[in-house]
Amino acid sequence: MKFTVRTALFAALSILFWLSAGMAEVGGKITGVVKDQTGGIIPGATVVVLNTATGVKQTTVTNAEGTYSFPVLAVGQYDIDVTADGFKPK
Repeated sequence: MKFTVRTALFAALSILFWLSAGMAEVGGKITGVVKDQTGGIIPGATVVVLNTATGVKQTTVTNAEGTYSFPVLAVGQYDIDVTADGFKPK
């Protein structure tokens, strides 16, 4: 009888593990530092990411260290555009 209970418990835990793995969210993040051609950081730059498949855009501004982050992004291909005062767009 113990063997049957142990087997049933193992099967139940296996199913729960499998279900939780299937329900996990899939996504990613993009982080970086904006620098000029000399390697100087650029605080206050506007960074825009565009999901090329969906057209969804997200925007942020670099902090005092020139760092930006998009912590929650759907899986996909993205274009990144950076603009800052005093710099010409390419």
